[in-house]
Amino acid sequence: NDLTCFLDRNPYLQGQTHLGVPVLAPEDCPKEVATVIAGLNPERARDILSSNVDWLPATALIVFLEG
Repeated sequence: NDLTCFLDRNPYLQGQTHLGVPVLAPEDCPKEVATVIAGLNPERARDILSSNVDWLPATALIVFLEG
């Protein structure tokens, strides 16, 4: 399983698990993460993730799910 974690800004989800995988704050994103799949509303995902991504590892790729 290559899924490392889920990232969520919701503090009530952080520290929990989903499908047996930990839910972390974006700022706690592991440095070895190579790909982030943006499971957000496609209409807003690019705007939300175009700024304030200091937590994202420099070499990571963001994949946007198009509807």
